[in-house]
Amino acid sequence: MSDQVRYVALGDSSTEGLCDPDGQGGWIGWSQRLAGRLAETHGEVEWANLAVRGRTSREVLVGQLAPAVALRPTIATVFAGMNDLLRFIRPVDAVLDDLATMHRTLLATGSTVVTLTVPDLTRVVTLARPLRGRVLALNEGIRGFADDGVVVVDLADSALAYDTRLWAEDRLHANAEGHRRIAEAMAAALDLPASDWDVPIDGPHVTWGRAANREWRRTHLVPWLGRRLRRTSSGHGLEPRHPEPIVVTGSDPDRSS
Repeated sequence: MSDQVRYVALGDSSTEGLCDPDGQGGWIGWSQRLAGRLAETHGEVEWANLAVRGRTSREVLVGQLAPAVALRPTIATVFAGMNDLLRFIRPVDAVLDDLATMHRTLLATGSTVVTLTVPDLTRVVTLARPLRGRVLALNEGIRGFADDGVVVVDLADSALAYDTRLWAEDRLHANAEGHRRIAEAMAAALDLPASDWDVPIDGPHVTWGRAANREWRRTHLVPWLGRRLRRTSSGHGLEPRHPEPIVVTGSDPDRSS
């Protein structure tokens, strides 16, 4: 890796940083947190985030891969496919083909490519049971990318991924601590020092009662179903929040320019 590290993130809402608020109406997210961890080792890092919520793997491939290659990253993260699974719009093999194309293209530039397996949502939301076979098939394919030289962080294989205290109220995204742990998992995979990503959290897991489940259905599930019926995306009309590299100088998410 050269002295100047440039990290480019491709993906959907998880990579965009949803549910990890920055206190100013925006998001931090594991991508920015990973940039900070990289900066602890390298002094400073150039970081760009091309991710947009709601994007399918094909939309990430078509809309983000070429801009990512043009930025000449030394490190790239690719995380997509969950929107395809949730909407049952494309077979898993097609999603894996999209991911493989992105990985191969980025690896050919000399970039270190990092990806994640997808936690089994059915262990957190019982209504997601129809997804389980698709999630397991996707993860099997993602694990196979390690044979191509991709750094695969097997988040789905960690018990910590199913600790409800790391999930946001929408039961789909990580909360702030969850985003931090994902960044730490990636940092560990990149051999950065002092990662605590898999240290268990003390105390009981959060459980959701009937009142919480009713509120979740009203606040999150019904609007999501409405978008599916209208065939619209939560990311409609949105652009990447950091399409051009900015300098990150430390692990504190506020220490960037």
